[in-house]
This record gives sequence, C-alpha cells and structure tokens, in this order.
Amino acid sequence: MRYIHNPVSVEAIQWNGENFDEVDKLVSSAGARLKHTLLTDKSIIIFRNDGNHYVVSLNSWVIKRDSGCIYSCSEESFKTNYKEN
Repeated sequence: MRYIHNPVSVEAIQWNGENFDEVDKLVSSAGARLKHTLLTDKSIIIFRNDGNHYVVSLNSWVIKRDSGCIYSCSEESFKTNYKEN
C-alpha cells in the first residue's frame, strides 16, 4: 500500500509477526536485508547497505521512501505522521 508523509509518498507495511515474506520483499527492494532475531518478542532486524540497522518490534511499520531509504517507526508515530493515499 502507498501512504503520504507530509507530503512524501512512501511504501509501508506493518510487521505483525507473521508476514516476514511480505516485509522481506519491501526491504529487499531497497537493497537491504531482513533477519529474524533470537528475541522472544518476534522482533526482526533490517540491515541497510550503509551499515545502519534497525530493530523492528512487533506492530511497528517498515517504511521505504521513493529514494530507496528504508527505516522503521512505531505504530503510534506512523498513525500520527502518515495517512493512506
């Protein structure tokens, strides 16, 4: 799905603990890698090409800008800053 972030349009998907393949597809399209953690809370980790990594907690959103930059944000932050396009 596409969303607008004042006024940047992004692709985003919410990590629900069961949709690894869908999140991996978005992450891979940005040239990054996705891995499961060994934590019990169903967190995943995004490894970006620039050396940065992000732990994505359950119900957080994974966001890809048109520039290819990928990152995550909390559910609360996503609801505050993004609306469906």
